[in-house]
Amino acid sequence: MTLEQRVELLAPMSPREAYRVPLPVSAGLATPAGRERYRRWALAGCPTADPADVVVYISDLSMGAAIRAAIGRIPDACVKWHIQRNALIVGIGREGGWTGVVPALPSGDEPRRIIVVRHCEGDEAFGSVVGHEAAHCWLEPIASEAPSRAAIAGADERAVTFATFCATYDMREQGLQPRRQQERLAASLAYAWGFRGEAADSWLCAQRCRLAGE
Repeated sequence: MTLEQRVELLAPMSPREAYRVPLPVSAGLATPAGRERYRRWALAGCPTADPADVVVYISDLSMGAAIRAAIGRIPDACVKWHIQRNALIVGIGREGGWTGVVPALPSGDEPRRIIVVRHCEGDEAFGSVVGHEAAHCWLEPIASEAPSRAAIAGADERAVTFATFCATYDMREQGLQPRRQQERLAASLAYAWGFRGEAADSWLCAQRCRLAGE
């Protein structure tokens, strides 16, 4: 991003103020949502966020520590601040279940997001999963409001219809391209942050995509 582009993005900051705002890893500005979240953070004064303040809901304390350790590895303060304010991370563990009251989030800037991760063997493998999902949370479109149950059901129905259409007309590859691009971007950003597990492998993540409804 050039200085002129940064000044334009961060208006009404002065050019000198915009220049002092740290740039995130380049892939973090690859989507309109990422650029808007970066702008929001910059105009808030570039606040920091402690991984200990990220809202994590788990039954296994060691899993909670691993999640916060992975968030702490993300070098971009703007991403950690966004996750801390707008996302609830749920660790589903290896087996079993639990119930309880969902922890309150800080006053967010957009509808609450949920990140769900399950246990996998190896610190790096698990860390890359957390990093990958944090990248999705940062890069994906900003919702104007929380979706209703009817909206979610309608989206699921449209996804199944689309998958059926692609299967009928042998267009699976074309149908997968948008999803694969999302996965490549998230994995590439996780890799740029320093994660090295499978979830930070853009080629592998793209290959594992499936059409919703299949």
